[in-house]
Amino acid sequence: MNKSKSILSRRAISVPLLSIITALTILGALTYGYSITREKEWFARLETIGHTYSRLIIRITDVTLEGKPIEDTSNLILIIHNFTDLPSTPIYQGKFKPRLEFPIFVRLLRLRRGESLIPIITPPHCYVITLIYYDGMKVYDGVSMLDILPNKPIIEKQVKIDLKEVPKPKVSASSHTPSFGLGLTHALNFKQGSGVREEWDYEYAWTSVLELHSVEGSKVYAKFNEGSLLYLQLQRRRWYNSPTPPEDLKWDDIGAKSTKVTITRTTGYAMDGAHYTVQVYVRYYYERWKYYIDPTAGIIMYEEWIIPEVADLSKGFKYITGTKTCHCGSVSGNVIRIGSIVGESVYFTIAGTKGYYWTPGAKVFFTISYPGIPFFTLGAEIYVERRYSQGIQIIVEVTENRYSESLYGYDAGTNWATVYLAWVFD
Repeated sequence: MNKSKSILSRRAISVPLLSIITALTILGALTYGYSITREKEWFARLETIGHTYSRLIIRITDVTLEGKPIEDTSNLILIIHNFTDLPSTPIYQGKFKPRLEFPIFVRLLRLRRGESLIPIITPPHCYVITLIYYDGMKVYDGVSMLDILPNKPIIEKQVKIDLKEVPKPKVSASSHTPSFGLGLTHALNFKQGSGVREEWDYEYAWTSVLELHSVEGSKVYAKFNEGSLLYLQLQRRRWYNSPTPPEDLKWDDIGAKSTKVTITRTTGYAMDGAHYTVQVYVRYYYERWKYYIDPTAGIIMYEEWIIPEVADLSKGFKYITGTKTCHCGSVSGNVIRIGSIVGESVYFTIAGTKGYYWTPGAKVFFTISYPGIPFFTLGAEIYVERRYSQGIQIIVEVTENRYSESLYGYDAGTNWATVYLAWVFD
């Protein structure tokens, strides 16, 4: 009898358990199906109207102070800037929240390439998340950049931020008073974490963005399509306890920000062994912000940004002549045959890899002012990540017949960030 009861007991348990598993499986399938349906509806709306909205969900999952966990997040100040359109827009300033949600505008471009219309989703969106912490003695902060191409209805990003000590100028103890810039009375009018933009400006700089390599018997040029993206360095520096920065304060690399190409345009040719670095005219913004970290104590933090915005191809291109690149006969990486007869050609869609291949791009200068310094020239060197998106192409054409050899294009392990050429015997 005991054995029979045991069997009945197991059956009694297994039937509901099977029902629960079945129900969860069905629920999961329904949820997945609903997600697919929602995406289809979202794309259909984008196709029909030409624009719509995505929803960005930011989850700040991990905050550390110089590598150690922060147990109490109540003293954290959270600031989120939208760098999609410049000057930037603060979309959140205040107490720490682990989850935030924002709408993102999405537009569909249809660009003609030959006989086809190619859809491109735009604009890319850039958000910078800053966390600030004041422990009563020192100020700490950390930054994370989100560079987003809004290609689905819901975009969820998880963010981890490590806080580091914020530099301050070497000043006398009497300077650590509520008198920086505006004074205690004025500072008390601001809430903790609130910020104001003190100054902004923009300048243009010719920026090196890609290379054209040719060999004898070849012609090489590049095509930039409207809506294509370059990735240029976003830079920041910050300090507190003074309205002017320390003299030796360096710029921090925040990451590669997507930078829009304004119009479709084709470069000149590199031919018969010539090598050129192509430069485009990029608009950079400068911004300086002031944040009230502890208004009662007069603790104010300042930050400066240099932000790439757009590549204005209406100004054309500039070219820096280089020496012929030689890989000593070693064709490596990805390889594509171009041809051996005059007129044969291949369109290479160049790509690159995130975080892999950085090169100096430009030196940009701004004339700004600080309290007591009406004219100050501020400069920085901008690096370019050799990564491209949405259809920047390098076109290679054979210009002489070599029936016993074929022209090949290869990337030497750069994931087509650069196209190299070599004649190879068949």
